Amino acid sequence: MSSLLRSALAASAAILLVTIASVAPASAHVEASSMETAGITTVTLNVEHGCGELDLTGLRVQLPEGSTGVTAENPGSWTNTISATEISWSGGPQPAHEELAFEFALKLAQPAGTVVRFPTIELCPGAEIAWIEVTPEGGPEPEHPAPQITVGGSGSMEHMAMDPAPDSSSTTKAGPAATMAPEQTPITQSGSETHNAGLVVLLVVMAIIIGGAVVLYLRNRRPKTDS
Repeated sequence: MSSLLRSALAASAAILLVTIASVAPASAHVEASSMETAGITTVTLNVEHGCGELDLTGLRVQLPEGSTGVTAENPGSWTNTISATEISWSGGPQPAHEELAFEFALKLAQPAGTVVRFPTIELCPGAEIAWIEVTPEGGPEPEHPAPQITVGGSGSMEHMAMDPAPDSSSTTKAGPAATMAPEQTPITQSGSETHNAGLVVLLVVMAIIIGGAVVLYLRNRRPKTDS
């Protein structure tokens, strides 16, 4: 193998490692906690990490069906926008390795004991992490589960990262999950479309680099003609 090809492949490997590091999420990203007072539920989403090594610049949170009286607090200089279906924040950039809490309050339509999910998308420059997957009852937790709380469960906390399964002998069964049809909502459709965008770009770039390296190698290995 020529030194030129070795150098090209080494450069490709370096680019691959840097790209993966910049888009791969850490194992623990966000956790949701809630507290209910006089029928109003206050939810806190604690974002512990950006998109890998990329700083956090935005957050989108889908509201459960039937939510009313929605208000949101702004951490620092961040600003929020509230619509009928979601809350979005923009600001920062928040350093990738520093956590930030986003708090909002709302009146939920679901009865006490219901598990309510808040599909969430982290926004970073050139990357997104979509926490939109539903954890099946009794099944394994997906790679990017949507944060969730239990209505009326003041102080309860549900992680968006993988946690050990609870001991069924010492826990009580939660109420039915609120129907949110994640695959049919605007925020989860957006998250699904962009969830693998970084990987697609990475594969295209790597294919171009490796293809160019092979072409250079083939050109340089042609035998020289006698003069």
